[in-house]
Amino acid sequence: MSTLSYPDIVFLQRLIASGSETRRPFKTVSAAMYHSKYGIGYLKGKHFEYVAQDVENAKNLLLSHNFPITEAIQEDGPRDRAGASLMPGISEKSGSVHPHEGEVAVLALTKGCLLDGTEFQVLMPGYTVMHHSEAARIDADIFLVVENLETMKQIHRYRWIVKNEIDQESILVIFRGDTTFRGDHVLSVLRSRVGPVWSFPDFDPAGLGHASSIPQLQKIILPWDALEKMARTLRRVDLFEDQLGQWEQTLNACDHSDIKRAWKILKWVRAGINQEAMRDI
Repeated sequence: MSTLSYPDIVFLQRLIASGSETRRPFKTVSAAMYHSKYGIGYLKGKHFEYVAQDVENAKNLLLSHNFPITEAIQEDGPRDRAGASLMPGISEKSGSVHPHEGEVAVLALTKGCLLDGTEFQVLMPGYTVMHHSEAARIDADIFLVVENLETMKQIHRYRWIVKNEIDQESILVIFRGDTTFRGDHVLSVLRSRVGPVWSFPDFDPAGLGHASSIPQLQKIILPWDALEKMARTLRRVDLFEDQLGQWEQTLNACDHSDIKRAWKILKWVRAGINQEAMRDI
């Protein structure tokens, strides 16, 4: 007897959970595969529907392979790899959360950042990865959102930030996010704060547009005195023209003083500056 794959098990369990007295349409491409493979469901129009007999067949199929008919969910959330490892014949990688699920990248730019009352170590170059719920517990005067991970790791080389922007505040840097460290988890951390947030974005419409949506944004960190000259020297007109259509309306409507200031310069020079180019100035 061939075994069931993890997607097979979940499909059958969720079909059972939908209830034996209702018709449950599944419009996914995989529905045709399950119909062909197990004879479950019937084609109606352009999608498959399931009735009580299909639910009963799904139960029998799972039980014949010694699998539970209800989907197991951990009390503290989706199954991790340790939990998935307990399912017979199933790889720990199947159906488990991504190893970086819920994580954000942070570093203490200055001393005075505290996690549960203990000094949060300054790690430069480098950064710390932790769950967003832990990051939300860090006590710092300022949270500084940095757009690019390379810049975050090398933030100590952006000496103009240390020279011009830092006084006596404790500052925690947090990476804005990508496909590994999701942006919604970063937003969860920022929304939990009562203190101000700063942003160090790319000097382009997208960077300013993303910054405009940051909760409790107090200021934008940019090398203001060098912006116009750098933009004209680097001539990255693509960083302006390619993004203008998507972000122009958002930026025109934004009333934050720093974003208005940066947007005015950007429209004047009509060329952007990627964040990495601002290092070592």
